[in-house]
Amino acid sequence: MFYETCNSMQNDQIRIDIGLNMCFPSHFHSSFEFITVTEGEICVTVDKNKYLITPGKGILVFPNQSHSLHTEHYSRHVICIFSSQY
Repeated sequence: MFYETCNSMQNDQIRIDIGLNMCFPSHFHSSFEFITVTEGEICVTVDKNKYLITPGKGILVFPNQSHSLHTEHYSRHVICIFSSQY
């Protein structure tokens, strides 16, 4: 697990990423992270709990919560990372 400084947004910052087949190791940062899937599925682990995110579902990860993402077969995702000031 590692602390991800590039996703520790300041004040009114927000970042939206759209992509395919996301896999990212366990990490944490000082921002909120909202993850949703438009096609396929992603397994998101938050702390030690696993969630299967499919189209129409999403998950909100709180600041400083450990989380990881893993695509087994295929996924198209939208991730929104935003400052805890919001």
